[in-house]
Amino acid sequence: MKNIYCTTDLQQTPHNGEVDHNNEFVFTCSICGKILKFPSVKSSKELNQLLKDYEAINKPVAEVRKQANQQQAILAEVLEDGTKVSIEESEA
Repeated sequence: MKNIYCTTDLQQTPHNGEVDHNNEFVFTCSICGKILKFPSVKSSKELNQLLKDYEAINKPVAEVRKQANQQQAILAEVLEDGTKVSIEESEA
């Protein structure tokens, strides 16, 4: 098991790892089942760098998606209760 950043769970989670028939690394999140594939490398240092780069690229994107989902939930709640808010009221 290796802890890897999961874009579904938005945190480091344990992943099972294996090498597939193409000699690529396949990691499966033990919490949500999301599958990650990485190309074949020559050393564990290279693989660890790929995993680090993956988190650096995906963590900010996942956080933005999380915030957007929270905003959608707030909007749905407001629309569901029938509350009407005018621009003038929201600026007061």
